[in-house]
Amino acid sequence: MASSTDGITICDEKDQYIYVNEAYARISVIPRKILLGDLAENHPFRINYCSRKGLEDTLHNKDTGVFKGEVPGLKKDGGLVPTEVMATGLWDNGNYNGHICIVRDITERKRAEEKLREGERFWKLFLQASRTESG
Repeated sequence: MASSTDGITICDEKDQYIYVNEAYARISVIPRKILLGDLAENHPFRINYCSRKGLEDTLHNKDTGVFKGEVPGLKKDGGLVPTEVMATGLWDNGNYNGHICIVRDITERKRAEEKLREGERFWKLFLQASRTESG
């Protein structure tokens, strides 16, 4: 896990971090030392997607047990970094024991998607203009 390019975290049954790999520490604005400490619900560094409601609806619900989605992360410079988050609840005999989470920085994918959209817009305008001139 330490050599992964994806961020990996493991949280206990109280949703406190017990493992944070180097890749996650690079993605996150939150210092690794603070992540592995006791982050109270109202701590300013609490992860934005770990709201009580979100956890109850997904990871804490053994019928659902997973969360997957794009979540904006906070970069060290204060900007946002697009990330894809996949988390799975860990269950044993019906008891929630925490979760494992994989976080991927999708900045490059978002840039590529935007370039594709720009290309589509260009060609649509080009075709519209050529129809207008020939018509």
